[in-house]
Amino acid sequence: MHVPFFLFVFNLCLHRHDYTAMSGYSGAHLTLVDTTVTNNTATGSGGGIALSSSAKLTVTRGEITKNKASQGGGLHADSSTIVTIDACSISENQADFGGGVSVAGAYTVVALNNVPILSNSATVASGGGLWVASGEVTLTSSVVAFNSANGPSFNDITFDVLGASSTCETRGGCIYSSNYPR
Repeated sequence: MHVPFFLFVFNLCLHRHDYTAMSGYSGAHLTLVDTTVTNNTATGSGGGIALSSSAKLTVTRGEITKNKASQGGGLHADSSTIVTIDACSISENQADFGGGVSVAGAYTVVALNNVPILSNSATVASGGGLWVASGEVTLTSSVVAFNSANGPSFNDITFDVLGASSTCETRGGCIYSSNYPR
């Protein structure tokens, strides 16, 4: 019998780690409420948070800011993970690609509601704010703006953005999807 790992964090500041601040894998369930993940650095994926292997993450109110990694400076999700973020800013993160958020995994589902993705950067490739290689991402009442990328410029939005009140600025540095066009 497999019993998944559950972690609930309230009012915590994860600050200045020289590795991923928080990672979940193999069915782990992580819940963060009123939490700040800041100033962390990972040599691999997910400077702030890294998820894989069917992990689940729920974030309610907080900040994911000023983290660095090679992929997904603020958050990296892959391998069938499920991510739900509500009212949490993702800002000033940096990565080679996917400065704010990177999503790279079949059956990975990411739902962002009322999430400002601001001032993140992809220093080598695409997706300053959001980089999607595979998986499903839904933005609702969210803003993706003032992000930068050194990779190729595609369209203003190169991912299917859902949610009538979601907006995107910054040509090419905003959202990148390797699945576009369908």
